[in-house]
Amino acid sequence: MTSLKELKKQLRREALGRRDALDPFWRVEAALEMAEAARDS
Repeated sequence: MTSLKELKKQLRREALGRRDALDPFWRVEAALEMAEAARDS
């Protein structure tokens, strides 16, 4: 059985892999839009 620490490490690697697969320009634009939405709320 996988320990919780190892499971967390695996899930983090998978999430970072999905993030890194996104277009960098799109990521910047999305981050700016989220920051603007947070500022306006």
